[in-house]
Amino acid sequence: MGAVADRFDYRADDDNYFEQPGNLFRLMSSEQQRALFENTARAIDGASQRTVERHIANCTQADPAYGRGVRKAIEALAAGDL
Repeated sequence: MGAVADRFDYRADDDNYFEQPGNLFRLMSSEQQRALFENTARAIDGASQRTVERHIANCTQADPAYGRGVRKAIEALAAGDL
C-alpha cells in the first residue's frame, strides 16, 4: 500500500499555485468576492506589512482584481471604514 504514495510526485507541478484560486475567484459573484476581501482584511489585520504585501502579491498572481480587492479592503479596515 505504501507504494501508491510513491507513484505521485507532488513536485511535478510545483510552479502553479495560483491557477486554481484564480479560477475559483472568477467563479464567485461580486457579493462573494466582497465577502472574501473583507474576511481576508479582518484575518490579516495585525500581521507585519511584509506579510500583508506578500499575501496581496499572491492574490494578485491568482487574479489582479483579487489583489486589488484585498488591498482596498485592508485599507478600508485601517481607515475604520470596514
